[in-house]
Order: sequence, then C-alpha cells, then structure tokens
Amino acid sequence: IRDLYVSITRRKEDGYPDGSWYPEHKLTLKRAIYSYTFEGAYASGDEDIKGSIDVGKLADLVVLSENIFKISPKDILNADVCYTILNGNIIYSK
Repeated sequence: IRDLYVSITRRKEDGYPDGSWYPEHKLTLKRAIYSYTFEGAYASGDEDIKGSIDVGKLADLVVLSENIFKISPKDILNADVCYTILNGNIIYSK
C-alpha cells in the first residue's frame, strides 16, 4: 500500500518533499497497480498464471478496507488489508 502511495504521489509517507520528487514520474493509480501486478508477473515469465484476475490463473490478491480509486492518495495509507488470498485460499483475515 505504501508503495502505491509513493508511486502515485512521488512523496514519502510524511509528505516530503513538498511538490513531490520528480513529479513528472507520477503514475496513475491504475498504472501503478498494473505495474505491481501484471508487469511483475510478466518480468518473471509467469503472466500466464498470475498478474491479473482471470479464470484459470492463481487467485493471489488482497482485499482492502477502502476502494482506493475513490479516496485521496493520502488516505490510501490508511487502508487496511482485510483479507489476503493466496492460490485461492484465505491466509489472512482481519
């Protein structure tokens, strides 16, 4: 969650620096999630089994307490992980 915040704001959790660090490198939230999911799977050659939510792929994902597309970037830091699902099995629940 912290890494998503940094990717879309180019700031540390404490807000440093004002105006952000290399603001031209900010990602949209959608692009940041894609980078952490599909592109990570692609880089390891596993895009056929993970990296997106599709039939037949591993069900590895987290469920957050907030819809991070509908809150401010700063509030993303306060979103809690409610569930972690690994290979279709809940391995963590809050």
